[in-house]
Amino acid sequence: MHLTIYTMKYYYAILVCLFSFQMVKGQCPSGNINLDSQSKVDNFIITYPSCTALPGDLRVAGNVTNLNGLQNITTIGRNFAIEESALASLTGLSNLKTVNGEFRMQDNASLTSLNGLQGLTKVGGSLMMIFTNVASLSGLQNLTSIGRLDLYFTNITNFTGLENLTSCNSFNITYNSLLTSLTGLENVLSTNPYVYIAENQLLSDCAIRYVCESSLPTPGIIGSTIRDNAPGCQSKPEVLDICIQEGILPVTLKSFQAKRLENDVQVIWNTTSEKDSKSFEIQRSSNGLNWVEIGAVMANGNSEKEIIYTFTDQSPLKGQNFYRLKMVDLGGTFAYSRIVNVNIAGQDLVDPFPNPVTDKLNLRADLKKLSSIEISNVAGKRFYMSDSAEQEINVKQFPSGVYMLKVNDQNGRAQIFKFVKQ
Repeated sequence: MHLTIYTMKYYYAILVCLFSFQMVKGQCPSGNINLDSQSKVDNFIITYPSCTALPGDLRVAGNVTNLNGLQNITTIGRNFAIEESALASLTGLSNLKTVNGEFRMQDNASLTSLNGLQGLTKVGGSLMMIFTNVASLSGLQNLTSIGRLDLYFTNITNFTGLENLTSCNSFNITYNSLLTSLTGLENVLSTNPYVYIAENQLLSDCAIRYVCESSLPTPGIIGSTIRDNAPGCQSKPEVLDICIQEGILPVTLKSFQAKRLENDVQVIWNTTSEKDSKSFEIQRSSNGLNWVEIGAVMANGNSEKEIIYTFTDQSPLKGQNFYRLKMVDLGGTFAYSRIVNVNIAGQDLVDPFPNPVTDKLNLRADLKKLSSIEISNVAGKRFYMSDSAEQEINVKQFPSGVYMLKVNDQNGRAQIFKFVKQ
């Protein structure tokens, strides 16, 4: 009887251990994973049969010929690299939906197709292809969002297969000797498009909406680069002319600015060309990220002459006010302008000048309203203190450096100004 009880306990303990082992076995490994042999790929699904979402980086390299051992993976938490492998197919990745970081495919000489990536919908970082023999992007037809598109030294001729891609922050397309057009990228939109398109010797067709918007001149900003491609895509001015001729942009903006008028902000923009334009929506934001429409101005419709438009924001926000235009055409398509900003600050108690200063700091202010003045260096050491406001403060003996001028008024309001003593 005792032997039976002990035997049952023994087998029970074994079952518990086996169950615990299987539980651990089914979890995903923590940290980054490097699969540099076919045996490691094959053993992955055996060791982690229930693993679907990897938390870290995944790297596949070396003498790997298939990825069937990764068939359960749906999400890669960080970066995914397939480099210098012997892969000829990506069919083992059929369930992969999301790569949260960069997805890089580099130096895979036998890989000529992206079939197997049909489930992929999002790449949070860059979708990067370098030194690849892949000639078509048709395996990416369900991809809708990527952080950036980077293609160097590929064999692709166009971007057919990316028709469902709608979100991308920038393009970097360089040294692709067989590329002739950007067909397939027509549906990509961005509020601040940026492109670097260079050294693609056969690329002559790059007048798509995204590139057209990135080619618009922005005062004070160098912006996108287009150079050393075939005629039709040799420079931003050349591309912009084609965009206008083909009516890809509903409106060509010559300038867009905003300026403060006392308590209001006036938004001013000039167009040099309009085709089937419907309206301009004026949008405002306090942080440059979240936007609200504050008004609209009807467009001219069709024009080849310069037209000046204005809009007055009579209730601007305190602090930073960011403005942009949403330019809408009659068909409902639209494009955004660049972003400009105006700061609406409360009235300053004083206006210290000159800055930098060498000997005497002058205060332009209503001295009767001030109760005290204090000057300290950035380390907090006080160099000047007065309970009576003075129009002029002698700072000649102050050591050179950065100082903080603190003023208080009779109502307890305080302001701090920074100035430099030379």
